[in-house]
Amino acid sequence: MRSIARNSMVRATFVSLTGIIALFFVTGCGGGKPLLPSLSGTWIIVKLSAPTSPTFAKVIGTGKLIQNGNSVSGTFALSGSPCASRSSKITGTVTGTSLSLQLQEGDQSVSLTGTVDSGFTKASGTYTTPSEGCLKGDFGDWTASKQPLPPSLSLQLQEGNQSVSLTGTVDSGFTKALGTNTTPRDA
Repeated sequence: MRSIARNSMVRATFVSLTGIIALFFVTGCGGGKPLLPSLSGTWIIVKLSAPTSPTFAKVIGTGKLIQNGNSVSGTFALSGSPCASRSSKITGTVTGTSLSLQLQEGDQSVSLTGTVDSGFTKASGTYTTPSEGCLKGDFGDWTASKQPLPPSLSLQLQEGNQSVSLTGTVDSGFTKALGTNTTPRDA
């Protein structure tokens, strides 16, 4: 009987804490100020040369971006490029929803300009390269999409001398949680 009551209390605590954590995500823990969207996260970018480009190629990259204020930086692994090394650096700026980025593809710099959607989850634009070197003036369009993180939850609660571990996942709307709890066995 005591175990059932404790499990019910743990479930109620888990649901309550999930609601509190969801509230922090929504308000940003900053006195009710909403979180601003950010480019930080894992992205997949596809760069497709225009049919009239001197170097026709489809390049796919996966990597992480970090946004700090208006500055953006990161590293991408590119495939399909005749010039790229394994790891390519990207830097640039975001102003509102406008993007200006520089991607190092081998020893050449690719200039990407474009826009990002209001949720900062999709971006697109055009790119150009210098006329000399491996990329030979390649130009075309690019698209990118941010990869969602699975919302997860891991908490450690202390109830008197009892410790309870809660782990689980939260739906994308932060309205429901599903998980498990672990409590030490009664002595």
